[in-house]
Amino acid sequence: MRLFILVFTFLFVVVVQAQDTLFYKNNALPAKSLNEALTYGILERDVEKPNQVIETKFTADKRIVSRTFYKDFDNRKKHGQQMFWNEHSKLSATRQYHNDTLHGYWREYTSHGKLKRETLYYYGKLAKDTIYPPDKEGLKVDSNSEISEYRWMQFNPLVKGCENIGNRDEREFCSSSMIRKFIIENTRKPIAIREAENEAKVQASITINERGNISNIRILPETEAPYPFQQEAIRVLLSLPEMIPGTRFGEKRSVEINIPVSFGVEYDERVDYFDYNTIVSNQSVYGLMIREQDLRNQMVDRMPIWVGCHLKGTDETEDGCTEFRLRRYISKNVQYPHELRIERPEDMFLVSFKVDEQGAVEILNILERIGGGNELMRQAAEDVVNSIPNFIPAKKDGKPVPFEFTVSVKFKY
Repeated sequence: MRLFILVFTFLFVVVVQAQDTLFYKNNALPAKSLNEALTYGILERDVEKPNQVIETKFTADKRIVSRTFYKDFDNRKKHGQQMFWNEHSKLSATRQYHNDTLHGYWREYTSHGKLKRETLYYYGKLAKDTIYPPDKEGLKVDSNSEISEYRWMQFNPLVKGCENIGNRDEREFCSSSMIRKFIIENTRKPIAIREAENEAKVQASITINERGNISNIRILPETEAPYPFQQEAIRVLLSLPEMIPGTRFGEKRSVEINIPVSFGVEYDERVDYFDYNTIVSNQSVYGLMIREQDLRNQMVDRMPIWVGCHLKGTDETEDGCTEFRLRRYISKNVQYPHELRIERPEDMFLVSFKVDEQGAVEILNILERIGGGNELMRQAAEDVVNSIPNFIPAKKDGKPVPFEFTVSVKFKY
């Protein structure tokens, strides 16, 4: 039986009355006038349904940013077409919504205007994903990265009190400094730890959601600190105050921060304290071992499980256990190429692989992230993923089905 999917493009017939203008600072915060605004939005309202709006955003120097059709502007519910432009005023992406749910085509374009990726959604479910090869200009297509044209209008979360600083770098430094100060003042040495164990560092990842709250905390596999230190780090991070959420094109989005929690170790003010990783719906992200949307997009009832994790009891603990085991397996088994130990280059590869109906692993694609794609490192990344033991396969309607993961393999000597 073939599955036919009908995709509709939704259009508003708008009878425009007098236009409204809204002014925005960083992180979509309201501004009083164009003088203090980073962007401004012109609202075209339906005369009969004033809350049905087309908002077109521009930068303060009048470059177009985005155009969005809203069914319910007060609650920012999208319905119809949404378009984004890059900093050179060239179309970079279009996507379609139905009742604030992705439904239709999401198309991404290179800076040369060539179609780069075309993703089809059916009421929020991923139906088809097509990655187009490099165009004639020789542009490299990276199917797993955020397209670069998005980055010029995205902002990281801020600690309240830092939002009115004019310079972007200074705002983010203010936030990182205040978070650092909070952690130092609120971290306590666990009672269960012996007096001799005074120093430890916990490498953690926190997700700041669209409401500015901490929605997820993960201990990263490179952490060697004893478990009581990890528990204390989680307690402190959970108590962080509510923040101003990150945004892209004025829309709130979740952001992951890799952050250290140190015990008895002085912080180095000269180094960059945080590593921000954007989490965007239906986009995989560097630094995440498993894409946040994998389970939802692939429409399975249960993702593959690392053997042994099925004893944890619930789907949530099984998934978390699987992610941790997969991270730890790669970090412990990847081999830095012996031939490169003098030059010591760094690189990171994104490896997409499939877990088939029998639980076996099959590599689908390998993409380099930061280096020049050294072949020895590429081979080492392929080798470690190929060595991953069989999973308990994913299930759909009680039957085993294939499932795709994306993992990052880092090389740092």
